[in-house]
Amino acid sequence: MKIILILSLLLSSTLFAKVYKYKDRYGRIHYVDDISKVPNSKVNSVKTLNSKFLKTDYKVIDKYRRIILKKGVFYKQLKAQRDALLYWGSLMVNAGFDEFKIDLSRIKAIRLIKKNGKKFNRRQRRKKAILLANFFKSFENSWPRVYEEINFKRTDNKSIDIMRKHRKSVKTNADNLSMRVKLIEEWASIIKNNKNADSKLIEERITNISAMYDVPKPNIPSLSKYIDETIRIFEKEFRK
Repeated sequence: MKIILILSLLLSSTLFAKVYKYKDRYGRIHYVDDISKVPNSKVNSVKTLNSKFLKTDYKVIDKYRRIILKKGVFYKQLKAQRDALLYWGSLMVNAGFDEFKIDLSRIKAIRLIKKNGKKFNRRQRRKKAILLANFFKSFENSWPRVYEEINFKRTDNKSIDIMRKHRKSVKTNADNLSMRVKLIEEWASIIKNNKNADSKLIEERITNISAMYDVPKPNIPSLSKYIDETIRIFEKEFRK
């Protein structure tokens, strides 16, 4: 993110009306707020996410997020806006996203009062407000992936959790098939301890995987597809 933002660029529309999601050549997922930021080779496969408001559970942060989302720029309460951004950035850093440390230092450097103690004039304050709004926009675009990490329900088995986290970007194939069969069996044992989970469904999926896998020549494509579907189903049952 550039230190000097184009302050003349007013946010004419709400800041999170649409979020575009695409996957690059390495399987990494990206979220952008403008379709023009999606590479031409990925435009046909891009997904548009609904503008669901993902709460931070911190009232002061969510208060100013909602205001900015509605107004685009908020020209009042600049100090409170800056404090909300600092809280939000710290929340993301504490979740393991160290890349926001740079943004935090830049936000801290935004002066809202002159060195001599005098207030900035109206024009200067408007520029400060637009600068803060741009940070809100940047954080809002990054928040979905941070939110997913913060709310990720772990199993205490690192290998299972890695498989779950990368289930969309890394599909089951001949190379990881054996490992995934083993991990799914272990995961099934964990899910069965959840009284809200459908134990019959879990047992049925495990039985079918065993029947497809424990043969002289497994049908790799069919089994891989079934395992990917099982991972999706197990994720839903695990979160109940």
